[in-house]
Amino acid sequence: MNREPLVLHSDLRERVKELELLGLRAAQQDVALREKLAACEKDAERFKWLCDDLDALQRARRSHLLNRISTMSYSAICTFIDAAIAERGSKP
Repeated sequence: MNREPLVLHSDLRERVKELELLGLRAAQQDVALREKLAACEKDAERFKWLCDDLDALQRARRSHLLNRISTMSYSAICTFIDAAIAERGSKP
């Protein structure tokens, strides 16, 4: 009796499982990279706000932040800048 086709069939099943796992890992890596990119884009928007030519109120907010920045946490700084960006965006 020739068992070679069964071995090949078994090998193909194993290969399909391997490829499915590779696809799952690639999808997970894609999601992780997209999340990192979104975080980097948000940080870039914050840095741009720090460097932008702002109106008088926004400049005062930026000066206030820069005077306190050394005593603030990263999340507090982000929250402060995000609120300033949102306020600026809501004005006509």
